[in-house]
Amino acid sequence: SRKLASRRQQGLSRSSSDSRLATPQVQDRLYAEARALEERRAAMQESEQTRATHAAPNVDEGSRRICSSSVYFHGPQQDFITRQRTFEAARQRRRDIRAQHAEDECSFQPQILGHSRKLLSNNMDFIRSTPDETTERLAVKDIGRRGRRQQQL
Repeated sequence: SRKLASRRQQGLSRSSSDSRLATPQVQDRLYAEARALEERRAAMQESEQTRATHAAPNVDEGSRRICSSSVYFHGPQQDFITRQRTFEAARQRRRDIRAQHAEDECSFQPQILGHSRKLLSNNMDFIRSTPDETTERLAVKDIGRRGRRQQQL
């Protein structure tokens, strides 16, 4: 295994030394391509630096129209920090209103017609049933009864 490893290393060193013997035209071409690539990179980096120093965001026409017509982008609201504080205050106001609505007592009281009330009073399952019994009936007994009927069919 040592002999194989040493042969591989010798083979790799021979192949790397052979690549150094490339023809002058190939070397000149590769050097020219590398120089052109380096120049392009430098030009791109320079243009990015000039863009960063001028840091004006690209805004499309729709956004410009919205900014010009919105009250949040004129006068004292033109500053970003002020706008963010205004938006946060509006969010907090909406949260408070939602919390108030959630805390309010529900005034809804369902009313059923006389015919429905008569049907309900005649049905022995519903007479004097507690909410827990109603839940048990709907969640367990009715499902079991439906399963038995399907098996009978």
